Amino acid sequence: MKTKSKQAVQGCARAGNTMIEVIGVICIIVILASTLVPVVLNAIDDSRIASEVSSIKVLEAATAEYFRQHAKLAGPGGAPVTFTNHAYEYWDRNVLYNDGFIQRVFKSQLGTNAYIRLVSVYSGTTTNTTVLSAPGQVGHLPSHNANNGLYNLTTEYAALSKPNSLRTAYAALRDALFCGLLNLRARGVGPVLACYSMPPTSTPPSGPPGAGGGGGRHTDQTSVKSQIAYPATVAEIVIEGISVADAYRLSLMIDGPSQSNWAFWDSLGRVKYDMYGSGGGSYYGEVFIYLAHQ
Repeated sequence: MKTKSKQAVQGCARAGNTMIEVIGVICIIVILASTLVPVVLNAIDDSRIASEVSSIKVLEAATAEYFRQHAKLAGPGGAPVTFTNHAYEYWDRNVLYNDGFIQRVFKSQLGTNAYIRLVSVYSGTTTNTTVLSAPGQVGHLPSHNANNGLYNLTTEYAALSKPNSLRTAYAALRDALFCGLLNLRARGVGPVLACYSMPPTSTPPSGPPGAGGGGGRHTDQTSVKSQIAYPATVAEIVIEGISVADAYRLSLMIDGPSQSNWAFWDSLGRVKYDMYGSGGGSYYGEVFIYLAHQ
């Protein structure tokens, strides 16, 4: 009887120890899960954004190659396109893909639909007299449903243009001194110095910042980082049905923290969006990404 009682006590002790061990293992698993799961999820998010940026770079290269061959942003084989509401949509499918500049049409991992469109920037309203600036309330995109191609850019994104022989020397000097981001940094010039296009009829810039009548560098609008006078054509990516969180991450990776805004709108840099309406913020909307302009 004593032996049986002793065995029963030992059995209970072993059962108790086993239960404690199981609880300990469960606690360890919970702690590890709470630590690792966010890391894994963040890594997945980072991978999605990185993949999107990689696809955007392919589209940038294809757009540049198209312009190299045709000296303009237009239709298949350089043919003219018909703009509807000042926009020509699905340029990637109708032109870049069909002409062999890309192997597949753009499909976003972040939104419900995505494509490239050409935007014809025109005169007619004050918000459309300048292509790459966003006058007015900071953070809210100008009118015309963002079809006007307005962007606040750094000066590393110069216009796609081929100067004629009479302007080559001036254009080379302008690009080397004023329009290259590395050159700007090397000379200690901040990106707030706007880099204007040089119309064929304008005189080359020779004065200090703020002079030149639209042909040189200007600092009169400190909130504007780059401007190109109309008329012009802008190539931009449109991503529909994207979350504001993914829009911010995309802006952060493309534009950097100084030109990204963790809010319902962002009007600085190549990535812009406005998901804020009269009823408050929306968690899904459209994002516009600058590719090039002519």
